[in-house]
Amino acid sequence: MIDIALWDIKGKMLGQPVHHLLGGARDKVPVYVTHGAAYDNAPVYSPEELAAEAAHLVKLGNNHLKNTVGRQPIPDPKDDYIRMKAMREAVGPNVKLAMDGNLRMNLAQAAELCKRCEELDISFVEEPLYYNDPRLLRELRSKTTIPVAAAENEKFSARDLILADAVDYIQPNVNNDGGYSAAIRTAALAKMFHIPLSHGNGNGPHNIALHAGISNGGLVEYHFHKWMAYNAIFKSVPQPEDGYLRVSQEPGLGLEPKDGLIKEFAVQM
Repeated sequence: MIDIALWDIKGKMLGQPVHHLLGGARDKVPVYVTHGAAYDNAPVYSPEELAAEAAHLVKLGNNHLKNTVGRQPIPDPKDDYIRMKAMREAVGPNVKLAMDGNLRMNLAQAAELCKRCEELDISFVEEPLYYNDPRLLRELRSKTTIPVAAAENEKFSARDLILADAVDYIQPNVNNDGGYSAAIRTAALAKMFHIPLSHGNGNGPHNIALHAGISNGGLVEYHFHKWMAYNAIFKSVPQPEDGYLRVSQEPGLGLEPKDGLIKEFAVQM
């Protein structure tokens, strides 16, 4: 977070948005929305509820959605397939769907899930296996046509994943992995090996500048409940519009806390 703050300060001092400092490759980036996430003791959407929410998000103009899989105490690929199929039927063939395993499945479970879901035209499966083990991710890639993404939760480095031929997408996350300075290095490594970038983390508004700045930037994730939290905290947050986010042109990151926010939360505490 210190690195993020320093880039924000630098942008304000120079009168430049952070994505210009990082290269200024583009002024809008593609976005996908994660919704219906439920783990452990959290309430779980039924397939019907999940499908209804997916259809609602598409109606609002979103064209790429992601849902969690492997969420059960013992992951159940058949149940997750039913949920993903309900989403596909609700949104039709032209909306992209992705899956996020959050490091919760073994190889057999992930391989079964991917095999079942291939007919649903899944755009990628994110971090399906325990610990992002590069050897096992490489084996999973050999068993499915669904692209594999990893590196948000960096149990192994991006270098390890790339050299093991373990991923189709590398997902640097400025909030978890050392800020923009570290993410730039990951992006350069990915570019060297022709591995596309994506992003998997709910802190999408802080990751926009990275993917807008660098030449090989990719997708940004907006996790629905964290997106709403950003809206509650900051004066102005880029909002998904027809599958894209327009990058703030304000100096720094353009994420300024609302007036009186600290006082408000101090009272609540």
